[in-house]
Amino acid sequence: MNHNLRRLIGPRLFLLVLVSMPILFQSVCVGRDLTLDDAVELGLRNDETYLIAKEELDRAAGQIREAWAGALPQLGFDGRYTRNIEIPEVVIGSESIKFGTSNNYSLGLTLIQPIYLGGKVGGGLKIAKYYRSYADYKLRQTRNDVMYQVKQAFFRAKLANDVVAIYDDAIKQAELNLTNVRKQFEQGMAAEFDLLRAEVELANIRPQLIKARNDSELAAIDLKNRLGITTDEDINLMYEFDSGQLDDSLDLQSGLSYAAQNHPAIVQQDYMVKSYDRAIGITRADGRPQLLFSSTFAYQAQSEEFSPPSNAWTKSWSASLILSFPIFDGRANSGRVKQVRADYNQSKYVARQMKENVLLSVRSAYGSWEEAVASLQSQEKTIEQAEEGIRIANLRYAGGVGTQLEVLSAQTANTQAKVNYINAVYDYELSVAAFERAAGYEPTIRGEEND
Repeated sequence: MNHNLRRLIGPRLFLLVLVSMPILFQSVCVGRDLTLDDAVELGLRNDETYLIAKEELDRAAGQIREAWAGALPQLGFDGRYTRNIEIPEVVIGSESIKFGTSNNYSLGLTLIQPIYLGGKVGGGLKIAKYYRSYADYKLRQTRNDVMYQVKQAFFRAKLANDVVAIYDDAIKQAELNLTNVRKQFEQGMAAEFDLLRAEVELANIRPQLIKARNDSELAAIDLKNRLGITTDEDINLMYEFDSGQLDDSLDLQSGLSYAAQNHPAIVQQDYMVKSYDRAIGITRADGRPQLLFSSTFAYQAQSEEFSPPSNAWTKSWSASLILSFPIFDGRANSGRVKQVRADYNQSKYVARQMKENVLLSVRSAYGSWEEAVASLQSQEKTIEQAEEGIRIANLRYAGGVGTQLEVLSAQTANTQAKVNYINAVYDYELSVAAFERAAGYEPTIRGEEND
């Protein structure tokens, strides 16, 4: 095979390929190092919900431009050609007189400038600006939600990896213990029951390791899908937890105060209330007088020939002030005002509910954080006790005063304590992220591009 490859690509290039292959193979197998900040950045870059929310800002900018158009002059061009198939005639005595010609041409420019529209323009512009702010806070809320979901997937995958490592270590410990017991049994220093018990313990751990590996694979796939990474790419989750750096800065009252004033969902609903308030005035404007200025400049020509002579063209220029006032519309406008006012009142009720729900979620998240802190601190002590239990059980068994059952029980307790501790670590990390999300804080990430 190497001979054929050398013949196809040449000796020098073949040597280069041989030298490069180990490097390329190593780079493929090592995989991508992925920190939490990297994961969040990728999530924001590829999450479709977040991208949709960003497009909403462009829509809002377009609505503001459209609202401004209502106050600006409108200039239009009109060109018209009319062919009179039959020209009307009037008979006077014995003569008939035609009114018109066979070909008529008209070119004109029309300028319309609104002067007063009952407050529609200002109200529409204000609503457009409210919508721009609404879309901005919607983007913030979506960003916070996406960041939390990415953190959740990241920690779930890291937790699954760590659990695999714990059961790998448990397998090694069980295998080592089985080897020691088998030697002692062969030397007549251990009972057959101890040997059987060690074999059963090892057999019991293997299914747990298989399950942990399957859970780890599924969690990694979920994380990759969320980040837009192909499922066949290897990733190394770079995260180390420092138990000495617990975040004790979370404060319930500060979180409640911040959420009440700045939570994106609350602010969004506030802008919705303001928009409906303005909509009432816009709807009322349909029943108010409107004043427009209009000016038209036109060139016209009439001719029996298809191409009129140059002296057939005439020009005209006119200007008008147009005042219109609805006198009676069958109370249609008052009906529309009533509907919009109902929308306004409903939006206020929704705003109150939204605020209550947000503050409740802050309290709930803070309670979960307190529980996570207490659980983490408790599990740290449990691990110390479990490790000390293994040491004592091994010493007792080696001294002939303990049993193999004590050693196996201590190992099982130690494995479970490590699993519980890892769960407590990631429950704590997620509780911090959940509190920030509930309060509406805006977490930042390294290397994040300005939105």
